[in-house]
Amino acid sequence: MDKLADQDLDYLHISVGGFWNGSIHEDNNQTSRVVMIHERVGDRVPVMGVGMLQTPDEVMKAFEIGVPLIALWRELIMETQWVQKYKPVKKTKSVQHYLKKIKITGYF
Repeated sequence: MDKLADQDLDYLHISVGGFWNGSIHEDNNQTSRVVMIHERVGDRVPVMGVGMLQTPDEVMKAFEIGVPLIALWRELIMETQWVQKYKPVKKTKSVQHYLKKIKITGYF
């Protein structure tokens, strides 16, 4: 990861099957692999976390721990109205708030 982080990349796309899954080598280490990578190289290159984040609460939790980019392609393919379906009923921070905060533009 360190070599990749030092290559002037736009971001690192970390797809690990399940965003919150821990080590596949150490049974006693259940820290999310995405989080571990973000903690190691996130100050040099933005990390995009991928893997079974299906609800806004799950996405918000991922944003709140500091991972700046989240991919939702599978969820958006399965539920084409995902963004509209999960618009907040009350005024709270939303996924859209975070997307605007990091200035994501275009279609998704």
